[in-house]
Amino acid sequence: IDIEGYEYILLDGMLKEMPDESLPPVIHFEKKVMHHQDKMHPLRNRTSRLDHTKELLSSRGYHLFDEAEDYLALRLDSNT
Repeated sequence: IDIEGYEYILLDGMLKEMPDESLPPVIHFEKKVMHHQDKMHPLRNRTSRLDHTKELLSSRGYHLFDEAEDYLALRLDSNT
């Protein structure tokens, strides 16, 4: 997913609406623009876009792997 810093909005909506059995096993998303957006246009609650996204993915059973400018999220066990 590469939507220029707005990945957190897409993933937030998707992960909050989809049932566990429909979640994709792999999500690959860009993080570098989220960092830039946080500097230029911080969120009202001062939470970083990336931290919000990582917490949400972890809460739905994803394991996160930092890949420099991107993140790889793997849902290894659908029963988590």
